[in-house]
Amino acid sequence: MLKRNLNLIIISMFLFCALFLYYTASPYNGIYYYRALYTLADAYVYFLDPRVYGMLILPFVIILFTNLIKYDDEVNCLIRLGSVKRLVSRRMKKGIIFSAICTVFVMIVVTFISSLQTGTLINWGSESSIYLLKTEHSSNIGFIIVFIIAAVTLLIRNFFVCLWIIFLDLRLHNSIITFIILLSVVAFEMFQRIIPLFCNFLTIDYRMWDSTGIKAGYLLYIILTCIIYYALMKQCIKKKEWI
Repeated sequence: MLKRNLNLIIISMFLFCALFLYYTASPYNGIYYYRALYTLADAYVYFLDPRVYGMLILPFVIILFTNLIKYDDEVNCLIRLGSVKRLVSRRMKKGIIFSAICTVFVMIVVTFISSLQTGTLINWGSESSIYLLKTEHSSNIGFIIVFIIAAVTLLIRNFFVCLWIIFLDLRLHNSIITFIILLSVVAFEMFQRIIPLFCNFLTIDYRMWDSTGIKAGYLLYIILTCIIYYALMKQCIKKKEWI
């Protein structure tokens, strides 16, 4: 499976690095406006913006994971699995592993390249920070916490995308339509923030860190998404009990 996708994986990694380098000098990146105030912690906040995630991460996640699971539809594999429930379980395990590897790679690239732009890890407790400009107050939160939350947020986003790919593939059996649906959801959030659907519920923008309500809202979104997905997938498996 890995060998079959090796060329695609290598090309995707190269393209992501190239696109991220372009992003670092674009208006989408905070350093474009704030220069000396910009820190590595700010780099994570800006990188997890729905527009940036939708342009730099989502297409690769959809394309790579779709290709990783398409071999599960081969006759030999389907005969060995026997049921849709086992097929879904197999794909979910792949989704967890893929999301984790993807998250590690992206965080390494983002950290390495962004550290070349700024020598400061975090300055949110000072009077000269982007955090202060955005929220009108400072924060004593540590860099390690920001890094961990950023990584976890990216991991959950990637895994949720994988979950919906699994569901849509079972229902539609069309990778192109699946790609269009998922990209449309994120694209909708890229151009407006009034109606959150996905990324705006799973983000680490500056308003979140000192707001218990926003944190609770994010947690509630994750729980509700899992419940809805479980109900939809259970119904789907029931209709297609056997392959």
